[in-house]
Parts: sequence; C-alpha cells; structure tokens
Amino acid sequence: MARVIATVGGLGYAPVAPGTVASLLVALLVWILEPTAAGLAGATLVVTVIGIWAAGREEAYLALHDPACLVDEAAGMLVTLVALPRGVGGVLADGYGVVVDDLVVAAYASPVLQVVRGLVPHL
Repeated sequence: MARVIATVGGLGYAPVAPGTVASLLVALLVWILEPTAAGLAGATLVVTVIGIWAAGREEAYLALHDPACLVDEAAGMLVTLVALPRGVGGVLADGYGVVVDDLVVAAYASPVLQVVRGLVPHL
C-alpha cells in the first residue's frame, strides 16, 4: 500500500517527466471535482500526512532516497491550488487577469517556500 501511495498509483515509474504527470493528474482531478476551499485544504493535509508515512516506508524498504516517490508532487500541487485565489482572473480584463492571478499565487507560494527552505536547508 505504501508503494502505491508513494508513487501515486505507479506514476513514479512513468518513463518521461513522472513528477509533471503526477502534478497534472492532481490539477485535473481538482478541476473536475471542484472541491470547496475547505475540502481542498483537508485533502492537502491528508495527502501530506499519509504521503510522509508512505514515502518514509518506501525509502526504508528500498534503502534509497526518493525512490520514484511522487506523493510530494501531489501534495505540492495541492498546496499550490489551496493558495490559488479564486476569481481574480475573471474580474480583471485586457490581460491583467491572466498575469495578476499568477502574481498573487506567487505571492502566496513564495513565503511558504521560504519557510520550507528554512526548515529543510538542503533544498
């Protein structure tokens, strides 16, 4: 079970860009399911906690660091989507919405990444 979770159903063995494949799958599922903000935050927490367990078990079993584990990609995409402000792109016109919504997301993501980098210095 840990391997299935850690590799996001085996996507960790995709021959080309497995991390991108996993991230796209998560984004697609979120787009299709349209969860509420609370549901998305809950999913992020669950994937993160279970992912830590699964990735740790897989690393210990194979005695390898990050052995095709993609659950971190899934959790990262969920964190990004939790921070995504809803509706900014539709409010602004003439290209502003296209750019500003990504700038807002970056403003959310940057402090989070700085905290993670402070907690995990080798990143």
